[in-house]
Amino acid sequence: MERFEQNASHTDKIRPASELRKGVFWYIEGRLVTVSAACDVCGNCAEDVAFSSKSGENFNHKREWEKLPKSVTGGRAYGHFPRGRVEIKNGRADIWLTPDLNEENVMNAIEREFGLERDDIKIAVSPDNSSHYRHGENAESAACVSKRR
Repeated sequence: MERFEQNASHTDKIRPASELRKGVFWYIEGRLVTVSAACDVCGNCAEDVAFSSKSGENFNHKREWEKLPKSVTGGRAYGHFPRGRVEIKNGRADIWLTPDLNEENVMNAIEREFGLERDDIKIAVSPDNSSHYRHGENAESAACVSKRR
């Protein structure tokens, strides 16, 4: 797994997660790449972070992808690889992800990386088949078409 500090240069790897975290992730060639921040069970951030999502409470895939090193992105668009996000609120972890990531080995990796292997957190998984989580060679062109409508 590779995790990048949001406020760092995105090249500083951090040790595996042991605390509860929220953020975004990609599954790239068998490995989970995350941008996340420590939080409590209510979703209150435990560190000083400048979130990039519209809500201001989490990260935006596209904005965070642009900050990652090319050695991670391979020069591909943010939508090329399957991705998802983990939101923490009121003792519940909501995981939204590309449907093909909803497999036991990937879900176990997500739970480990985001510190969800706890008794005080309920987990809800929402495989999202919408254009938002579409990925692959045609993902970016499909997004451009849907914005024109």
